[in-house]
Amino acid sequence: MDLLLLAKPGVHLYSLLHNSDTAWQAIRFYEHVNLGYGVQFSVSGCVSALALASDIRYYIRRYVAYHLFRAEHGKQIYATPALVSSRYLKHTDPFNDAWDYRLILTITESVDYPFVCTREKTIDSRKEELEYNIQAEYKILSTQKEWEDIIIYNLPAKQPETDGQ
Repeated sequence: MDLLLLAKPGVHLYSLLHNSDTAWQAIRFYEHVNLGYGVQFSVSGCVSALALASDIRYYIRRYVAYHLFRAEHGKQIYATPALVSSRYLKHTDPFNDAWDYRLILTITESVDYPFVCTREKTIDSRKEELEYNIQAEYKILSTQKEWEDIIIYNLPAKQPETDGQ
């Protein structure tokens, strides 16, 4: 399982975690990768991922826009903290292809809209219209409440080019 931390705009999370003695004591034994827009930690399982998130919760609350857990090793499907916690507490395994509550988190190069979280497939039809480049997309499994509460963003479209008139 992996823990993915997506930094708030303007925060260089990798440097921040390395420069903090407190954070360094928590993360130094975990393999981690700087993604530019965040940091990804490789951990052995669900319990380790939840423990690491708990150890650095101050940094998550203050400097992280989203934190996600990879649902299955080797697949690019992530889960929200609420879903992973419920899976751990109930000892159930909801991570399967039939899971109904799926989201897409799109990471863009936009300053105004760096993260766009939508229900699955709502952004696909507008990719060509968007005024910014997409850096990454993550498929996310969520709880029913998170899925129902998600705001469907009306993303800004490209402005038509003018002839300078």
